[in-house]
Amino acid sequence: MNDHERLAKLLSFDDVEAVRTEESALLCRLKGREVWVPIADIAIADDMLWKAGDRGRLILSQRAARDLGLV
Repeated sequence: MNDHERLAKLLSFDDVEAVRTEESALLCRLKGREVWVPIADIAIADDMLWKAGDRGRLILSQRAARDLGLV
């Protein structure tokens, strides 16, 4: 799979707040609800959410977003 195909399989969610941090997941507030997002599922980006209090864009694979009920 090339970079273009990988990027096409990513979804971006704006104005996300990281509410709480655990060892392997972030509790994120987005789309009017809170959801635990495994850190391993978060795509690396310049404005990536890392810890509680962070706000920004959350980038996930389509699979991860679907598994979390976000799409």
